[in-house]
Amino acid sequence: MVFVYSQPKYDYVPLNELQPGTVVNVYAVVTFFKQPFPTKGTDYCSTLKLTDQSGVKVGCTIFSSKLEDHPKIFMVGDIIRLHRMKTQMFSGSMSLLTSWRWSAVTFDGTVDSAIVPRTSSKTFHFGEEDRRMVATLRQWAAEHSLLPSEPTIPLSAVQPKTFFNLTCQVLAKACIDSSCILLKVWDGSKCTHPLVNVAVEPGTLEGASTLAKDRQNLTANILVFDNHVEFAQAVKPDMFLRIYNLHAVSQPQSVQLGGQQERLSFHLHGGNSFGRGLCVLPSDSPDLQQLKGCVPWDSAHKHNEQSRCIFSMSNTNLSFLSVVRTCEHSLLEVTLAQVKDSRPPAAFHVRAQVKSYQPRRLYQSLKLFCPQCKTIQEVPDEETLRRLFQEALSNSSSKPEDLTVTLVTNSKDLVYIQGGTFEEVCCLAPLYKKMIALTLTGGKRTLMDFTVPFLFCGKRRHYGFVSQFLLPLSLAALGVQLMQYRLLMKLELEDGTASLEALVWEDAVRRSVARGKQLHAAVSHIFVLCLLLILSFMPVM
Repeated sequence: MVFVYSQPKYDYVPLNELQPGTVVNVYAVVTFFKQPFPTKGTDYCSTLKLTDQSGVKVGCTIFSSKLEDHPKIFMVGDIIRLHRMKTQMFSGSMSLLTSWRWSAVTFDGTVDSAIVPRTSSKTFHFGEEDRRMVATLRQWAAEHSLLPSEPTIPLSAVQPKTFFNLTCQVLAKACIDSSCILLKVWDGSKCTHPLVNVAVEPGTLEGASTLAKDRQNLTANILVFDNHVEFAQAVKPDMFLRIYNLHAVSQPQSVQLGGQQERLSFHLHGGNSFGRGLCVLPSDSPDLQQLKGCVPWDSAHKHNEQSRCIFSMSNTNLSFLSVVRTCEHSLLEVTLAQVKDSRPPAAFHVRAQVKSYQPRRLYQSLKLFCPQCKTIQEVPDEETLRRLFQEALSNSSSKPEDLTVTLVTNSKDLVYIQGGTFEEVCCLAPLYKKMIALTLTGGKRTLMDFTVPFLFCGKRRHYGFVSQFLLPLSLAALGVQLMQYRLLMKLELEDGTASLEALVWEDAVRRSVARGKQLHAAVSHIFVLCLLLILSFMPVM
């Protein structure tokens, strides 16, 4: 938390009145800056050039061992307030240098924007007099054209062999080697020149898939080199960056494929010349408003990376759902009439309207599938499971109070539960990694009917069937094969050329591990896909 005090009173010295060998407080406009870079010692160094209404330009050098203590400057024209800075002559010019207990506060230099202090200090002074000085400096800087007309250039306006500043969002990153990191970014605009797609080793990419944006020329592959690698390693997907002095490099003709026109790649070269570097922008920065307005629908559903086909909604009655996404495959779009005239098996990309669908209740599309005999069964609802467990208790020689939990010999993870109701089994299941429900029949413990879950793994339930194909470990002795969850829907499609019936048939659980969490991507994708398709033909009420 930051505490802001209105006292005590500080005196500020105009830059043209600075005298060497003194400690001063100043307000100024930033005309040039370099992002902090490591020195040969333990500190980081920032260099600035400042000016004020006097017209005098002064250099400023800031040393601090903590990156967060350096001034948070995002563009030329920002306002900076410096306290307890030492003055000295350097190469015949006056300059400012940090001294003991120095501090810095910065502000956006745009006229009429909110005056919000940017600092890492836990306590600092900021009163009405400071607000007036910031507003005055902003107005003066605007009148003297000190603010750049375009602080950054969008990808859509980038030209080959130029250096520019870019405001962007990180989609993914990958480590190429110890001196190079790849950042995959976008800024919501489409580059007019073909872009180079940098290939990386499988499994090294951190972040969401960018394949769809790559094909639309929306993804910029930025290679970060040398002294900037340390900062880029700390960057995470979804962060917003401002990259300074980025080089748009024309890909040499000799390394291109297929004789295509020149492609652009982007390099953040080593060194700090011309303010070269990168910084993280706060999510509430006013410079991000346009970019945030371009964030695609799939960024809010990043767990759906396994999707094969993504649709474009164009129904005029659903303008509030108007979403444009691209397919992550290379199939050309065809009509339904062309599909019906083709010979199976074949794969197609179609765009069509849904006339009808089954089942009418989406949750009923979840099925149990036997991979051996290919049979399909319905998933019992909660009420049916309660009834089946109660019937098993009534037919058993056990009494309700005879609930027992038995650890399976030679297994640390598997237990048997016997004589419990469905509610009791559900309460105990999260306590064990694997739990099998048994019943007592004729004085012997047997498996329950396979219409109820055979195996409980925490909160997950698995159904089974008797098979000659045995499972590994302790389940093998039981001769039970686990059934698979599948999603099954029947759709009637129409596109003006023909109509046909199609089946949506997918694995209901595609488990992918990301930072230790299991993501059930296919389930959410199919249900969202079905919901959009269903909405596309529903009449407006």
